[in-house]
Amino acid sequence: MKLRKNLILLLVVGFVVFVTGFVVGSEKISELEEPALLSSIGQSPDVQMMEVILNRVEVEHTLIEMAYEEDILEGDYKTLI
Repeated sequence: MKLRKNLILLLVVGFVVFVTGFVVGSEKISELEEPALLSSIGQSPDVQMMEVILNRVEVEHTLIEMAYEEDILEGDYKTLI
């Protein structure tokens, strides 16, 4: 059980480091059209990690935990994440 928790923690930390390095090192982040819609497909913490990154790089966005078709069509979103 402890090994499983450590492995999950290692994977989450590795993912955060990878995504943060990608966003910080990317020269094309300015091409992201705002506002963005941030949504998740499942129950994973990826959407919360991306929200932290988007807040740090000051991207205007809306977080909808489970976005449906009408959420996308009714909003004035330029980017879907």
